[in-house]
Amino acid sequence: MTQQQTKFGLKQVNNATPKWAQNTFNIVVALAATATLIIGSTNRLTDAVKVEWLLYISSGTYFLHYVAKMIGIEITEPTWGKK
Repeated sequence: MTQQQTKFGLKQVNNATPKWAQNTFNIVVALAATATLIIGSTNRLTDAVKVEWLLYISSGTYFLHYVAKMIGIEITEPTWGKK
């Protein structure tokens, strides 16, 4: 039986991302897209404020993507029973 362990760091980029991290990222991206549509279509904010908010939202989404990619599942084979 293999052992799976979730780890965080740059060495995890090539490992599979856990399902919970993918789901969290997808939910946040959907919320960010909805917020972008609402902010972009409102007339209550000035254009400068809209640009500032959209910059914050897109930067946060990119940052979350990189953090989610650095979470990986490391699968190790058991060492017992091997010669």
